[in-house]
Amino acid sequence: MLEFAPPLNKKLENLLSPILNFLHLKLKLSPDSISIISGVFGFVSIFSVILEKWKLAIIFIAISWLFDIFDGQTARKFELVTSRGRSLDLAIDRILEFTLLLTLFLLGKITLKITLLVAIAIILIASLKHKTRIDFGFKKLGMLLGCLIGFDFALSLVFFITLAGFVLNLIILDYQDVKSNL
Repeated sequence: MLEFAPPLNKKLENLLSPILNFLHLKLKLSPDSISIISGVFGFVSIFSVILEKWKLAIIFIAISWLFDIFDGQTARKFELVTSRGRSLDLAIDRILEFTLLLTLFLLGKITLKITLLVAIAIILIASLKHKTRIDFGFKKLGMLLGCLIGFDFALSLVFFITLAGFVLNLIILDYQDVKSNL
């Protein structure tokens, strides 16, 4: 989650250490298993959205988000990072994001315009994440906050924050390029 800032990432790892130890050492869960658990909670959240059980949807997506943090942190802490694990995590994230976005559109909660703008922003930031490791990672939870603050407003926030993340990624890549050419 904070791979782009190693000191912050280490602090997060230390904070989460008891949970990571429990998941990996006690329950014997691999980072890939934790990713799959994240995906399961994400899909339960989407099912809750279909039933318009908004509180449950928010709870399940929040749990999914936590497990999404735990998978990468577990992989780094126990030196189990693999390209397959990163691909699995990315695939689960994108599938959940697009499924949730499509579900909200099909339920008539958001317009086609907002659906397309958010989808484009997600694609843009995903196209650079592998290079900079920066993704603010609140898209799914942000989408569901629409039941509290209005879906158009919530998805507009998701769009602008995700787009800001994309721009930040571009700035970092430019900085790295300039720095390497000095």
